[in-house]
Amino acid sequence: MCSINKSFWFQALVTERRALFENGTFGLVSKLDIPPSRKALATKWVFAIKRDITGSIIKFKARWIARDDLQKKGIDYCETFALVISFPSLRIILIIAAKYNLKIRQFDVISAFLNSLIDMIVYLQQPDGFTLDTRVCILHKSIYGLCQAVKS
Repeated sequence: MCSINKSFWFQALVTERRALFENGTFGLVSKLDIPPSRKALATKWVFAIKRDITGSIIKFKARWIARDDLQKKGIDYCETFALVISFPSLRIILIIAAKYNLKIRQFDVISAFLNSLIDMIVYLQQPDGFTLDTRVCILHKSIYGLCQAVKS
């Protein structure tokens, strides 16, 4: 946040935080509500610059991610999987489209991974720079970095 692009990075943080709130990704609970056998997982911000094919900056991206290396199987998650298309399925779709002269379109869903529900109770520390008080986050939906989230 000390670079000449500080305002762009801050806007990326605000955009990510807004997406988290609008999607109902988490709520806030008192630290006293966490069972003694559990703890709030650490989180961190990850920053990236998205560029076009000429190398020009399209946008600054910030993602709030969980530290999955601190998750414990059976407590913070049960199973891991990624809901992504397999290459054989993609080939079949392309073959059908080619045979019947169909158009295929691609689109990007903003914050798509923030829409999947999770089946375990996961507590997280609040995002750096946006700590409202001494409470912790309780997740309702997945965020980047969780063992049960898609890895990108």
